[in-house]
Amino acid sequence: MTCDRCTLHTSQYPSLEPGSNSLQVESSLERHEWHLQKQVWQESAELYRVILSNIPEVVFLTDETGVFKFISPQVERIFGHRVTEVESFGNIAQLLGDNLFNWKDLETFGELCNIKRNVTDKLGQQRTLLINIKHICVNNREQGIEKREQEQNGFHSLIVSAAHGASIGEGVILYSCRDITEYNQALDAGRNSSLQLANQDITEKQQAEEALQQQHEILQTIFDHIPVMVAFYDAKGQIQLINRELERVLGWSLSEAKNCDLLTKCYPEPQERQKVLEFMLAASGKWQDFKTRTRSGQVLDTSWANIRLSNGTSIGIGQDITERQRTEEAIRRQLAAVEAAMDGIATLNSKGEYLYLNEAHVKLFGYSSSAELLGKTWHEFYEPNEIARFEQDVFPILMQKGQWRGEAIAKKRDGSTFFEEVSLTLTDGGGIICVCRDITKRKQAEQQVKEAKERLELVIHASNDGFWDWDFLTEEIYFSPRWKEMIGYEDWELPNYLASWERVIFAEDRLAALKLVEDYNSGKVPRFLATQRFHHKKGSTVHILSRAIHLKDDRGQVIRMIGAHTDITELVKAQEALQALSQQEREKATQLELTLQQLKQTQTQLIQQEKMASLGQLVAGVAHEINNPTCFIYGNIHPAKEYALDLLHLLRLYQQHYPQPLLEISEQLEALDIEFIAQDFSKLLGSIEEGANRICTIVKSLKNFSRLDETELKRVDIHEGIDSTLLILQHRLKQRASHSEIRVIKEYGQLPMIECYSGQLNQVFMNIISNAIDALEMRNGEGGMGNGKEYSMPTIRIRTEMLESCLLNGDRKQVSWVVIRISDNGSGITTDIQPRLFDPFFTTKPPGKGTGLGLSISYRIVVDQHKGQLWCCSSEGQGAEFAIELPIVQPQTYFESPG
Repeated sequence: MTCDRCTLHTSQYPSLEPGSNSLQVESSLERHEWHLQKQVWQESAELYRVILSNIPEVVFLTDETGVFKFISPQVERIFGHRVTEVESFGNIAQLLGDNLFNWKDLETFGELCNIKRNVTDKLGQQRTLLINIKHICVNNREQGIEKREQEQNGFHSLIVSAAHGASIGEGVILYSCRDITEYNQALDAGRNSSLQLANQDITEKQQAEEALQQQHEILQTIFDHIPVMVAFYDAKGQIQLINRELERVLGWSLSEAKNCDLLTKCYPEPQERQKVLEFMLAASGKWQDFKTRTRSGQVLDTSWANIRLSNGTSIGIGQDITERQRTEEAIRRQLAAVEAAMDGIATLNSKGEYLYLNEAHVKLFGYSSSAELLGKTWHEFYEPNEIARFEQDVFPILMQKGQWRGEAIAKKRDGSTFFEEVSLTLTDGGGIICVCRDITKRKQAEQQVKEAKERLELVIHASNDGFWDWDFLTEEIYFSPRWKEMIGYEDWELPNYLASWERVIFAEDRLAALKLVEDYNSGKVPRFLATQRFHHKKGSTVHILSRAIHLKDDRGQVIRMIGAHTDITELVKAQEALQALSQQEREKATQLELTLQQLKQTQTQLIQQEKMASLGQLVAGVAHEINNPTCFIYGNIHPAKEYALDLLHLLRLYQQHYPQPLLEISEQLEALDIEFIAQDFSKLLGSIEEGANRICTIVKSLKNFSRLDETELKRVDIHEGIDSTLLILQHRLKQRASHSEIRVIKEYGQLPMIECYSGQLNQVFMNIISNAIDALEMRNGEGGMGNGKEYSMPTIRIRTEMLESCLLNGDRKQVSWVVIRISDNGSGITTDIQPRLFDPFFTTKPPGKGTGLGLSISYRIVVDQHKGQLWCCSSEGQGAEFAIELPIVQPQTYFESPG
């Protein structure tokens, strides 16, 4: 900065280090040198005066007891008091209040930031301040001051320095106060103690010298610690000096700022930089916002004001307003939301005057703009009796609880009235936030509901039904005495609460009813109709039919449900009795149908059994008739053999004793070939004996198979029955012109004698083995002898073994059973028809080849008569296997005739 007589650099500013005497005037200085020094101090003071007059903060310096050391001239802008008035307070606690901060925190951190405090200005209005407090140390010299009268708007630094000559002293407290009333932020309380200034009588020259030095120390302290950025520029716009706050915010030190193009670094865009340069040169003192880039590359929102001094230099004062911009943006968004709200929203001060009204609030009362109502009180919207009610009843509750909600009758601009729902909230500053809405239509609807309820009650009283009413707005519910009477209670025994209803209804019906209410009110179901069960007071169950309709407000919201209760217990009992009777009749019909089906199956089985019995008798008769001549043959073989041997022996004796027989005898001997007869006759008798043995075996098998008509339960060898069946079917197993031979593989296990109806089991073996032969013959017909297809040899495998466990009614149990597995390598059975294999008259054979009764009868013989199991396992193309599982010993309860 260039002055008239000398150039001041940063080194010319007074040192604030303790013990520094750089500004003390030697007694040998000439008077013109003293005046020159004084002029330098005055010019320096002018610079700081300009800074302090243009920053938005108010700056105070006090000693550690709170006594003022310095008061910036901006104090009147915030507090309304002139500097001398504030000085007369003596202590900063009189201005900012007690308990502003904690001394231990200040000693620990050295600086306390963003302390919020509500204060009252000279006019009695509430203001919200954001205060920064810093503990700084400067020269510690005791100086006396001479109190003098000054103008109320005078510059306090001059009062302290030129007039008072006060020293800052060690342990000075710097207060920086910013008015943030528009953000409506609350401030925490702080505490400050009070101090007293010491007055000493000094000489006029020492007083002036010390006053100038003290003034510079004060201004230097403010310059270093003030929470705004400050830069001094020469006439060419070159930076000469910057304060610590600018270094902290932007990141460049003074030497770095001098040696670089700081303007380019902070504003790299040419257009923006030109705009900033023009703003600096204009030096209008007005604030303007810019996007400023810091040394780290971060872009901050800043606000700057440039002031030109009389010597052509200028001062730039700036603030980092990034957080403020964010806060303002948030406030703007909140304000936009408030403006868009359907409810009327307004804020009032402690006097009841409107400070803000959104558009909905303005229109609610019939006005066109908020400007018509700002500054007016809430009394404009209410009649005198309503105003009195608010003041006597509402405001005491609001002051006590901090909020109130209720209804009122408001008045519009044209004088018409309407029902209003009001919500009031008390703010920290004594103001009020008001949210209101027009509920006239709702009140009209409620009145209509009330009238409808009265009419409905008249109808209900004339009927035998109960009545209920549920108000969703107030959560009130009403049950008529008739409903309570239905379940055995007096009116007073069941209070009109939802809990009373929940206590007497069945739990599952309660959940269903509440779900139906929700679905009906949301439109998922078209009507509310439900049968509910309730516990009668005496323990019985009461069935009640509940019907209801709902009522909606003008916005379509359900506000109420009204319904009726009808006792249908007797009707339900009648329906249950009818259903029980119908169920009995259905069961009887089902039983008759099953009985008829069983009769048909029994008839079919009896017919089949009669056929098999006739066949058995025929077989037994044939076997008997064959057995008699066979016995004759078998009985004469031995004598015939002996006779033949005797005759041959006789012939040999004749040959021995009459070697030369007669010619006729010789010719006959040659013709008969006696030697051949002698050798072949024994073979002939052996063949006859073998044939007789075979006939005996066939007869034995026929007798065994002829047991079909036996009804006695006896122990038999199951293998004999299988062998007899195979013998009867032997002719079908042999090779024929159109079919290959069918091989039978028997894998018999060690089985005990089994208690069963042997004739019936022989029938089962006959049916299953016959079906296996049919399946193999069908396969041979498809790809047998000479048609080009190749199959493995047709085979029937019969395997028997003991069972240690089996599935009974879905559970695996330990048993003493046997199993007979009869399998073939035919074409198999498809899975879709396997479930029907044991159905009567179901067959897979071509028409005329089978009746469809074989497996059905076999199933009844195994399962019903022997309490065993019969099942099939097959895959198409892989053959089929039938398993017959039988208990070794039949339970006593099952000893009954199979017929």
